[in-house]
Amino acid sequence: MLEEDIGHFRPSMKSGVILSCLYNDWTSAEDLFRAIDLDFSRREWSWQLVLVDDGSREPRPSGFLNSLAGFSSVEIVVLRRNVGSQRAIAIGLSHIFESKQTEAVVVMDADGEDSPEDLVRLVEAHDTLSSPKVVFAERTRRSESPAFRFLYHIYRALHFSLTGYKIRFGNFSIIPRKLLGCLVVDPNLWLHFAATVVSGRVPYTTIPSRRGVRLHGKSRVDFTNLVIHGLAAISCYNETIGVRLIFCSLGLSTMISLLILGVVIVRLATPWAIPGWATSAVGIFCVLLLQAFLIILAFIAIAISSRKSHFFFPLQQYKILIDEIHRIR
Repeated sequence: MLEEDIGHFRPSMKSGVILSCLYNDWTSAEDLFRAIDLDFSRREWSWQLVLVDDGSREPRPSGFLNSLAGFSSVEIVVLRRNVGSQRAIAIGLSHIFESKQTEAVVVMDADGEDSPEDLVRLVEAHDTLSSPKVVFAERTRRSESPAFRFLYHIYRALHFSLTGYKIRFGNFSIIPRKLLGCLVVDPNLWLHFAATVVSGRVPYTTIPSRRGVRLHGKSRVDFTNLVIHGLAAISCYNETIGVRLIFCSLGLSTMISLLILGVVIVRLATPWAIPGWATSAVGIFCVLLLQAFLIILAFIAIAISSRKSHFFFPLQQYKILIDEIHRIR
């Protein structure tokens, strides 16, 4: 968790924008945002809602969200094709940054796994901040199967070993306007929203939450997509991972060199040598040493080339992926 302060920050959150992305899941989205609408109406909050239709194949139902009282406006941003949840979030944040005047943006799922109660708690946590930070809903308990949780723990261990960061949160968060600008010009936002915040050293904090269950149907995300999603998060730390792997390779090279030295000492200074074994052992260790050296060179080249590569910022490109924008109200 970062504790950097950026100026004097005294928010008063009575209005904002909710960003949510969906693919075919119109029924869950309708139930979720009608429930949020009732809660906001009771609190006299006036919010805007932006839904990113990530290339849905099922048509939007007639009358979808056409009678909401707690939202001042409802927009559906229709994409030209399915681009995946993380790119859809990048497009939605870029659209909001350019077209909306708002104190903060809430990013949440449209299927009901992010609850209206935790949404209110995010807003309240945002109100207590003394400096702008992204507030994430950290998962204290998950609702998935034991097999999924087991694989998720393995992934978290791999993520920590490669990046040095522990992570227990996803997209569900609230972003102050002052921090939105630095996110939409980060190329990593195309890959993974939460990892972009952490790897970009954007100030953030967390509140505890429990992941809910889908309101309708089953998730369309299969195992392959989950693996790709996890790898995308790790790839946001490519330079950190490259440096860590360089030092791991250096450690391996040092160990192999010591083994070669040990073989030579045993061969020359003791009577334990078996004819031919020292030559074979040294040859094998030299091959391993050469491979470790080549790995180091490869990671150095990758780290240097990534610094020189041309970046494509979401704010520059997002409009070409939008087909049309429907303003329901």
